[in-house]
Amino acid sequence: MEEVLFISNKTFLDVTQPEGGVRLCTMDYIELLQQRYKVHLMGVGYNRSLLFRIKFRLGIDAYEEYVPADYHKELEDFIINKGIRKIFINLSNLSEFAAYIKTAFANYDVKTILCSHGNESGDFLHQSVRFTDTLNKAKNLFSPYRLGKVLQKEALYREQSIDCVLTVSEVEESIEKWLGAKKVCNIPRVLKNEFITWQPTKGRIGFVGDTSHPPNYFGLLKLCEAFAAHGIPDGLDIRIVGKENNITASLRSRFPFVTITGYLDNDQLIAEAGTWNYYLNLVFYYSKGVSTKLQKGLNWGLPIMSTTAGNRGYVFNKGNLPVYDTPETMAIALHEKLQNENMVIADRQQTIHAVNNTVTYHGIMNDISAVLENL
Repeated sequence: MEEVLFISNKTFLDVTQPEGGVRLCTMDYIELLQQRYKVHLMGVGYNRSLLFRIKFRLGIDAYEEYVPADYHKELEDFIINKGIRKIFINLSNLSEFAAYIKTAFANYDVKTILCSHGNESGDFLHQSVRFTDTLNKAKNLFSPYRLGKVLQKEALYREQSIDCVLTVSEVEESIEKWLGAKKVCNIPRVLKNEFITWQPTKGRIGFVGDTSHPPNYFGLLKLCEAFAAHGIPDGLDIRIVGKENNITASLRSRFPFVTITGYLDNDQLIAEAGTWNYYLNLVFYYSKGVSTKLQKGLNWGLPIMSTTAGNRGYVFNKGNLPVYDTPETMAIALHEKLQNENMVIADRQQTIHAVNNTVTYHGIMNDISAVLENL
């Protein structure tokens, strides 16, 4: 079995850390690669230099979060001593590792494969246009410069340093081709039957996600506003999982049908989610990457309320999941369905069909193995 190296921020390799979307996607990539390779893991840390911190504060940094030269000895051991010739790089913000490897180990014909969760410019574009209030004055001032610099570097990495890009959605696949990637493979999400006990409470729907992440807050806010404008179903209770912060407190104060559950461990979360009529996936515009929280709701066998943008990166061989692409149409649909138990049960059955007919890691690896072996 060929040996390969997988480089990632050490946080996303630590199974003791909370299950965030990035770590879940990281584990997906590792499990996929293990279908064909013996995978060595290498954890790295962020750039802590004063110069970088100043540039980050001003908003003039571009792919400088890591210093690959600090890990030269580790790379030397894997490439020279162990003879590894394929290196998978987790997350696009580590792309500088590809450039360093191609220069420092130019004599060893090492192939670098980016395991992308989405290009950095994808999210920063929205942050600098939709959510300018999340940036300080300096970052707002320099955001056009940083966006251009980040985009330029993304294209340069793909032209000069990265041999192949694995993406998490068909949308990202097209973006990578536009950026000039030599080879691109789309890796859809794999679902697992981890169905939980489901005993829904009337009117209760739920959301799991970091509300400090702009797309999550935007989706929650717009859905709440749509309910307020178009009618509130009897007993409506939108349950937001997580500790209360300024954002959730604002939602709760504006909308009496919002409940903040507080922090829940895994067992508590499963018990809570089992009382929801619908698991919400509120993605009303295309941000980078893929919605890993949708994977969690599907795995649990819950009725799903999602969007076209929220479903990117998933292949449904069977199952017709309900999709509503505006907060208004979703609120209207929920108003009807929450009053009709049979409609909710029918939507849950669609989830079950989707999970029981999912793609597999083995099947995906068979599809992409020819590309990886011919780099």
